[in-house]
Amino acid sequence: MNNTIRFIINTAPTTQARPRHAVRSGFSVTYKSEQQKSNEQTLEALIAPHAPKEPFKEAVTVLFVAHIPVPQSFSKKKRELALAGKICPTKKPDIDNLCKQLLDTLTRLNFWLDDKQVVEISAKKMYAEHGKWDVMITGYNDKLNENNK
Repeated sequence: MNNTIRFIINTAPTTQARPRHAVRSGFSVTYKSEQQKSNEQTLEALIAPHAPKEPFKEAVTVLFVAHIPVPQSFSKKKRELALAGKICPTKKPDIDNLCKQLLDTLTRLNFWLDDKQVVEISAKKMYAEHGKWDVMITGYNDKLNENNK
């Protein structure tokens, strides 16, 4: 049985922002910024249609490709090199923060029972004309069976 989900999310990849801290009425509180809440809502709305009817119950592997829009400041030549994959996005956003945002969203949408089931992550960020995410989730046992064929 092939237990793989693959989809594309047509939105610029964003990172998981750090929680904010404040003191209100003498109490320390932790909260999310409005931008973070908005990013989470957008991702949830775009990913929800791809959620499985039943969450994965076994170990899973996850492949993420973050397509980062080429900066407007790039010259025409540098833009062409970036789109050809000859220049990689080595500035922010950090790839681990990109993964965190997506993994947390997939967990909230019940792609699996608990994110501790994720035993392997492969992530890549590259330049593209438009921002998007390419996501593939595979049951780990299915991946092992495919590799042994």
